[in-house]
Amino acid sequence: APSPDDDGAQEQIMWSRFSAGQAQYYAYLECYCAPNFGNQIQNEPEFCQDYVTNQNRLTALSLGSVLIVIGINKLLEEVLKLLAGYEKPNTISAWEKGIASRIFVAQWINTGILVTVVNADWEFYFPALKAFDVAFTGTFRDFSSDWFVAVGN
Repeated sequence: APSPDDDGAQEQIMWSRFSAGQAQYYAYLECYCAPNFGNQIQNEPEFCQDYVTNQNRLTALSLGSVLIVIGINKLLEEVLKLLAGYEKPNTISAWEKGIASRIFVAQWINTGILVTVVNADWEFYFPALKAFDVAFTGTFRDFSSDWFVAVGN
């Protein structure tokens, strides 16, 4: 990786954009623009613009995904309250117990099981799934230290 202090660092970073791919380009750009973020943006706003745009996009996606999960969980909570009323429980405690147990199971599936299923490499275990090129292509074949860092956190 080019050092931000090198004279030719910008040229090396721009070259990586077209030769090494977007991931490496953004990694180099982060090494160059992030340490002295305020100074780099003032001194070289055009060069670090891709970095700023990428950081804004990542922040928006993170916030959006959190809001979607919260929205789904709230909607699920209301639907489960409605369904608990159809059971005709004898006491308020029984009604609340029914709601609480269903919300627990639904949120456990939504935030725990679903994340594990999405990140699993199902094609490794079921080769017939290779026909679905986009789906079932998670990164992890088993629970490993990398899985715990990326998913199990």
